[in-house]
Amino acid sequence: MSLEFKPITAKDIDRLTPFYMMRRNRTCDSVFLESFLWREYYNVRYAIWEERALLWLMEYKGRVFSAMPLCREEDLEEAFGELERYFNEELHYPLVINLADEEAVRCLNLPPERYLVKEEEGAYDYLYSAESLKTLAGKKLHKKKNHLNSFIKKYEGRYEYRTLTCEEIQDVWKFLDRWREGKGEDVEEHLDFEVRGIHEILRNCCSLNIRMGGIYVDGELEAFSIGSYNPTERMAVIHIEKANSDMRGLYQLINQQFLIREFPEAEIVNREDDLGIEGLRKAKMSYCPIDFARKYLVEQVSFGESSEKGEGFGWAEHIGALAGDEEERLQAAGLGENTLTDGKMEEKRRKTGEKTEQPQNSHTEEICYADETEKQECRGLWHEAFPDDSVPFADYYFKEKVRDNRILIKREEGKLASMLHLNPYTFVCREGRWRIDYIVGVATAKDRRHRGHMASLLRRMMEDMNQEGVPFTFLMPASEAIYRPFQFAFIYRQPKFRLTREAKERLFFSPLAADGESGETKLAASYMEEWLGARYEAYCSRDEAYVKRLVKELASEDGTLELMYDGERLCGLFSEWGLGEREQRLLYTEASFAGEDRAGEKPAIMARITNVEAFFQMLSGKDEAEYRRERSDRQREADSRTEPRRPDGVLGVRDPFLTACDGYYNIFIEEGHARAEKRASGKGSEREEKILNLSIDSLAQWLFGYRGLDEILESEGRGGQAPGWTGRIRPVDGVLIDEVV
Repeated sequence: MSLEFKPITAKDIDRLTPFYMMRRNRTCDSVFLESFLWREYYNVRYAIWEERALLWLMEYKGRVFSAMPLCREEDLEEAFGELERYFNEELHYPLVINLADEEAVRCLNLPPERYLVKEEEGAYDYLYSAESLKTLAGKKLHKKKNHLNSFIKKYEGRYEYRTLTCEEIQDVWKFLDRWREGKGEDVEEHLDFEVRGIHEILRNCCSLNIRMGGIYVDGELEAFSIGSYNPTERMAVIHIEKANSDMRGLYQLINQQFLIREFPEAEIVNREDDLGIEGLRKAKMSYCPIDFARKYLVEQVSFGESSEKGEGFGWAEHIGALAGDEEERLQAAGLGENTLTDGKMEEKRRKTGEKTEQPQNSHTEEICYADETEKQECRGLWHEAFPDDSVPFADYYFKEKVRDNRILIKREEGKLASMLHLNPYTFVCREGRWRIDYIVGVATAKDRRHRGHMASLLRRMMEDMNQEGVPFTFLMPASEAIYRPFQFAFIYRQPKFRLTREAKERLFFSPLAADGESGETKLAASYMEEWLGARYEAYCSRDEAYVKRLVKELASEDGTLELMYDGERLCGLFSEWGLGEREQRLLYTEASFAGEDRAGEKPAIMARITNVEAFFQMLSGKDEAEYRRERSDRQREADSRTEPRRPDGVLGVRDPFLTACDGYYNIFIEEGHARAEKRASGKGSEREEKILNLSIDSLAQWLFGYRGLDEILESEGRGGQAPGWTGRIRPVDGVLIDEVV
């Protein structure tokens, strides 16, 4: 029987949990939450084999790998063999297992002529005595106890420990906002992946079997921790621990009290690995671990590319926490530092007008929008970052596209360190028209990477867009995992149309001139606009200037845009390009001349809401200019009004990256259109059944029609909880975004 792998969700916890307890395993992967947290980064999927084993399928940069089967020890050899068979016969791929636990490796005793088994030294988990961490007794932990006593003495009568439930989620987010702001940008990319992981836990806290606790000081949450329990090992697994590091001893207190209150039965504490970071290693060692949960890389060497060499695959050694460079390790981690330290919070970044300067390890940094000379300077970085782009295409891009785009750049010590390009398009949504930027060319110089440059550019860009009233921005990701922590989400699947055999034989194809100056460009633009408007509610508008530029873009890679005629009747447009292998670029025509390959559809465009109020106005079909007039009119009306109108509903938006979007919004629904107005503070006295809480990325997927609201809530374990007013909001019916740059 063939294995059927499917994505892991929060609602799978009851079905899968029994498999985690079938055999001994002291790693942090012995609890469900670890698998859940990695599900998006590694596209985690699972299959249940004969009700005896839980098997895994994951991906890393296009490579498929797995984890050790979860099953009884006596079934492990057979389950491993079934997984090997699936990889070899179904996937035609060697079996690679990452982070295999020591107990399973010892049990299997794999033959060296068939499998390379290598300890992953930088990935072992730190194990502690629960009793030692609860009491902090003994000379070795004396300094920790001094820190703890210092806090108790200073804040006596002002602090309390509380077990946290889903009701306290807002307290956790409020703390995270303060904690995140104080961390600066040296480790910004790490923090953004980390916040994403915490975000996923809190969104699904009602479904996940987790334990949470926090320390309140003067009524304000100042520290919290999240953990899971492995009853087979009587082991607490600490996934997240955060505290206000300005309060000496607070880390020691949350560490101690969380174990005492939430894990009284625990004998061992697993505080996960150190990500290969020296500072984390020292911090974890300072708590005197009693052992380590060692992990191994298992690679089949009797299959395929390395069968003759008897060696492993180099790429496999770069998965997750074992990535060859620090940025990949931090991005893959997605979880907390667990540093157990009391270092001072870093200075907040400072802004000065159009340019941003900040001290960072004595380096001079500057963020600004490039002038015309600086735009051309970016070409060198473009070729370094995108070596597959041809010179003719780059010639076109830096002659045509940069004329009216904006390039946000970051300099370090005067040298161009990082850039992102904002290419403007007129975006049509229900007949309203908005200037929306398409993000392309996100790149960092090779010798300047892993310093948080990309994250700081994205933050500056989003803050500017929010202030400018730009509803959203979009991009085509090289990797989804890069942009998910910044709350980008897929909103469009790329359809695949193919000309039928009859169309190829019957129709006449007339190419437009390569210089884009043909008199038929206006005809092509008119056909495109009419074709798109009849099928989609949201798309980038086509006019004559758009078509002229498109023709030049296609010509840069030996491509053409061709008018399709059935006799004398214009019935479509077709284009393909490519200096080597030819690729279809677009096909707009009547249904009778094209077949759609739905199986070949794949997610293509990710979007990011940058201003919630403007986004709702865009969905209502209003023009950008009309939105700006109405915003001014509403402000004047609000200033003179004494009795505010009651909203039809309240929307709670969770945005850990762009705080200007975070908060509660009054929703007013008029004539089928919805308008959002941000509340000054909190959700007010509204009944809970009128409030819809969504993350900013889920909001985009719902309103762009990519995922239904019921599906989103169901995936978060909140099925059937959509307020009634949401049924009066109509998401976009059809999106098409097929631009390349």
